[in-house]
Amino acid sequence: MRVELANISYKINKKSLIENICMNINPKEFVGLIGPNGSGKSTILKCIYRVLKPSNGAIFFDGQNITELSIKESALKVAVVVQHNFTSFDFDVLDVVLMGRSPYKRLMEADNKNDYDIAHQALVIVGLEGFSKRKISTLSGGERQRVIIARALAQKTPCLILDEPINHLDIKFQLQTMDMIKKMNVTVIAAIHDLNIAATYCDNIYAINNGRIVAQGKPAQIFTTEFIHDIFGVQAKVETCSETGFVNILYRNV
Repeated sequence: MRVELANISYKINKKSLIENICMNINPKEFVGLIGPNGSGKSTILKCIYRVLKPSNGAIFFDGQNITELSIKESALKVAVVVQHNFTSFDFDVLDVVLMGRSPYKRLMEADNKNDYDIAHQALVIVGLEGFSKRKISTLSGGERQRVIIARALAQKTPCLILDEPINHLDIKFQLQTMDMIKKMNVTVIAAIHDLNIAATYCDNIYAINNGRIVAQGKPAQIFTTEFIHDIFGVQAKVETCSETGFVNILYRNV
């Protein structure tokens, strides 16, 4: 799915959180948003998945303005994984994953065999096979996050929105999750804290600072010693692996 942001701005009490954001994201492209805390990454994503309504500008899914879509129609196009997920009810794991099938349902329509098959497959993909009857309250933070990722996978959308999706996972599952998402062959728009993860998995990077796009390009173009210092205020050594071509960032405390 193609996603276009045309001069998106969002204000609260006349204060701009993001301003004049323009992006053209191609179908099946993996795009990373990077930037300091509070730079506006999450605000951009929330505008895309319609938690926030832009003060100005427009967002298009495959050329269609999202304001022309119902919330249910949007949910058939975009699934979302955020960093913090809370629930007031102690659901079984399988019930949480099955929530990803709700955009396909009429009111009060029951889940069918296809829904259960998709949900179980999603749990296998995230490494939680056998957890379906566990209560969500009995899981670790990392396991809960994998359940939320499984719910998004069960939604079967052509676009995934990820807002710091792997922060609660150990390094093994961080890499497994990103590998799995990369292989899904869908459009991915992800706010990513770890620059090495972004450099490894993203086709294209948008750097956000003070609510504006300050750079855009391939990871090897974006990640330089000077740029990282300017945006994040840290010293870093940037190397390119001769075998893979991936950028590797080493931080220094000086």
